[in-house]
Amino acid sequence: MRTFIRFAAVLAALCGSVPALAAGPVSVISPWLRATPPGASVAGGYATFRNDGDVPRRVVSVSVEPALAASAAIHSMSHEGGMMRMREVDGLDLPAHGSVSLAPGGLHLMLMGLKQPLAAGQSQRLQFVLDDGTRLSVDFPVRDSAP
Repeated sequence: MRTFIRFAAVLAALCGSVPALAAGPVSVISPWLRATPPGASVAGGYATFRNDGDVPRRVVSVSVEPALAASAAIHSMSHEGGMMRMREVDGLDLPAHGSVSLAPGGLHLMLMGLKQPLAAGQSQRLQFVLDDGTRLSVDFPVRDSAP
């Protein structure tokens, strides 16, 4: 795991992205939040969750500092009847030795009830809880667009 973290740090330095945190076999890679205009009430967040362990894991909750937003959740996007639909999902399954990406147009994070705009160059902390009780506290840089 230490080798992976060192490799991720070197790769991030070369690519300009910052790996977040690894807790046991689960890591969060290339997290970012989309900057918002003044008055926006929601924001999107993206990252890749990687599980290098032998046991599947599940992200069971996500939260955000109350000073930033009222709540945070994982959402899915789908096409139904010619309409794009977004729905909250109750968790995120992380397969053993696999990864799941949260990306624009698919699974993603939603921050709801923003109390302040998100400006490029800021960083905001989100907390994730896994099914085994592991807690991940991850800094998400704010960007105007995908890294």
